[in-house]
Amino acid sequence: MLRTCAEYARNRLTGKRPPPDSKSGLTWIVPWAFLAPSGWPRGISSIVRQQLSFVGYVVLALVIVAPFWAILLGLATMGRIDVEAAVASACSALVGALLVARWIMTIQATAAAWAGSLSAGREPPTTRLPGGPVSEVLETSLLRLHRAMAAERADIATESANAERILDRLPDPLLTLDAAGRIGGANKAAEEFWGEGLVGRHLAMAIRHPMLLTTAESVLRGELESAEVEFREAAPLERWLQARIFSVANTGPGGPAAVLALYDLTAVKKAEGMRADFVANVSHELRTPLATLIGFIETLTGPARDDAAARQRFLDIMDSQAQRMARLIEDLLSLSRIEMHEHTAPDGRLEVGPLLDSVATMLQMAAAEKNIKIRVDAAGLPPVVGEPDELTEVFQNLVENAIKYSHPDTEVTVVGRREGDRLGIVVADQGVGIPNDHIPRLTERFYRVDKARSRDLGGTGLGLAIVKHIVSRHRGSLAIESEIGVGSRFTVYLPVDPGSGGEAEVSG
Repeated sequence: MLRTCAEYARNRLTGKRPPPDSKSGLTWIVPWAFLAPSGWPRGISSIVRQQLSFVGYVVLALVIVAPFWAILLGLATMGRIDVEAAVASACSALVGALLVARWIMTIQATAAAWAGSLSAGREPPTTRLPGGPVSEVLETSLLRLHRAMAAERADIATESANAERILDRLPDPLLTLDAAGRIGGANKAAEEFWGEGLVGRHLAMAIRHPMLLTTAESVLRGELESAEVEFREAAPLERWLQARIFSVANTGPGGPAAVLALYDLTAVKKAEGMRADFVANVSHELRTPLATLIGFIETLTGPARDDAAARQRFLDIMDSQAQRMARLIEDLLSLSRIEMHEHTAPDGRLEVGPLLDSVATMLQMAAAEKNIKIRVDAAGLPPVVGEPDELTEVFQNLVENAIKYSHPDTEVTVVGRREGDRLGIVVADQGVGIPNDHIPRLTERFYRVDKARSRDLGGTGLGLAIVKHIVSRHRGSLAIESEIGVGSRFTVYLPVDPGSGGEAEVSG
């Protein structure tokens, strides 16, 4: 009987369904509700009242006493004892059997209470199993099983928490799907990508792309082990995405049947497009001067070989085209060098005022050709963290552009001012201005508002792209404002050197 109780408790703890006959010794050996010992905890008492029956209690007692009654009947039949003594002995045996049955079923009821508490993960009841040394074996077994199950639950909880933390750390969205296509789990990146509340929804409610849904259904049906789908989302922003779906080995009812990992290819696609555009633009920019050089060389070696005047004119044009190619190659090399170190912040320290004065001096001759005055107002500015050569290139590009696109007899101003923890340097011209729809694209490579005029002025289309990347490396920003017929303002914001102190502000 104790072995049956132990097996029943073990099955309750491990969640296994007991064999059909394992409860036969338990379901009918149950005392009536009033036989539950007083002072038991309410939970145990309720279990006893719910599961035990008076009929089972009596039947157990009869089973216990039946062999003794058979012996008494045989002795009475043979005349060894009289009937009155046999009846008295039978009644005494029944009372003893009832007491034994009550004791056995008390052990069973208390063990069932222990099993119920332990299977639910609760601490065992404070009530000790009755029965002395005999029941201590059962109690020790239950406690040992409880400790093992508690340790296993703790390990499972720890592993689950660790796995969840790892998945949340992944930068790419990850979903688990059940056999019906519903989302069973989503990491933090997935919730940030599609929004919260994904778990429990069907995949079609999160990603509405026919090819992806069709592929996911094929994987869930077992037609494919894994698959990849590349697709584009047009709203709310245009994005290129790649989904990888792979099936998961049988994890039991309700477990994940497939995993969907999503990768954002937008940056890759944009880079591919930019690379193609870059190659096309470079080829186009070099093709024209090269074709010019080849044509003039053929002319000089042919019909104009002995024409000194034509030769000089052609050589001047060839020099101009060669200089154009040299500027283009120099700008390409400069841009490549800057991009290589763009993610490494500079660690130098410099005064902006003297640097701006130096730039104005270098470009004074070019400005004088159009009778343009360069005015610099940058005294008292705090130092910034930066590379002198790179910042010189920034302001040289901006001031040179201002001179190129300004009307003659005007002024180009370079004004510095402090704004909190950053420095703003404004380069303003009095030129033709830039239409607003062109401003967002000005820093793209080879982008020109007026292509013919830019080439005539010697521009390569890379100057503002170089400015943008240098300013980005210095952890600054570039702002562009323009008004048609009035002029343009290019403002470079640079972080002030933290160790400079002072709150001086200079404006113009």
